[in-house]
Amino acid sequence: RVTISFFVMTTTAALWLSSYSLMYCALDERVAAGWSRIGQVGILFIPASVYHFTLAALGNYKRLKRRVWLIWEICLGFLLTVFTGNAFIRGMYRYDWGYYPMYNWMATLFICFFFALMSLSLLSYWRAYRTAPAGAARLRSQGFLWAFGIAYLGSFDFLAAYGIPLYPFGYIPVLGFILFANRTIRRYRLVNITPELAAKL
Repeated sequence: RVTISFFVMTTTAALWLSSYSLMYCALDERVAAGWSRIGQVGILFIPASVYHFTLAALGNYKRLKRRVWLIWEICLGFLLTVFTGNAFIRGMYRYDWGYYPMYNWMATLFICFFFALMSLSLLSYWRAYRTAPAGAARLRSQGFLWAFGIAYLGSFDFLAAYGIPLYPFGYIPVLGFILFANRTIRRYRLVNITPELAAKL
């Protein structure tokens, strides 16, 4: 479960970044708008995938399974608005680096939802760090706390969707996240190796 949720989380980020790269390169607004909407598929599922991975990594998935799937359904609901009208994207900006989506009121609701889930995930890692005994579990929580804290700096990319011409540098925090998360995973593993776990294996 942990491995799959991590794969889904990185896939959503990859879809966002790759689609937006093609959007920047587009010479026609209609083509750019198409890539923008495809990119929203990745963006809209980032909060659900991050929260899903957080609960899986911390061992809380089974207890909060219903909440996780409700969050996935909410993200799917937002996605439907992207392709069924202009409530999410109402047009395209033309910046020096290329086209960028012009967010509407539904996107603003999503951003509030996005930051609420991101904050909840960080809080979960913080609590795990504070309550974990000294050792691998505590260091793992600390590592993920740093990794996701860096990744969230990519949220500044939302400013350009509201007419603020801040260059979208979200790929840099994502790279930092990959480096920190990889170090944490390789050094402290994703789960604690306990006698109970060994017995199950």
